[in-house]
Amino acid sequence: MQGFGCKIVAYDPFKNPAIEAAGIPYLTVDEVLAQADVLSLHVPLLPATKHMINSDAITKLKPGCTVLNVSR
Repeated sequence: MQGFGCKIVAYDPFKNPAIEAAGIPYLTVDEVLAQADVLSLHVPLLPATKHMINSDAITKLKPGCTVLNVSR
């Protein structure tokens, strides 16, 4: 998405130095939800990730945000 001129932000409990080296800042989950025009999820289905996008998360999304679950 950087190639299209999009501002990219990320959240991951396990930060990848290559992501930071590419100039992509890591934010908190709430910050990502509030800023994203497109929220792209790349997470495995685990007990910790099941229902991560729930009614609470949806209320924190920026109006008009598109959610893409590319993991499942």
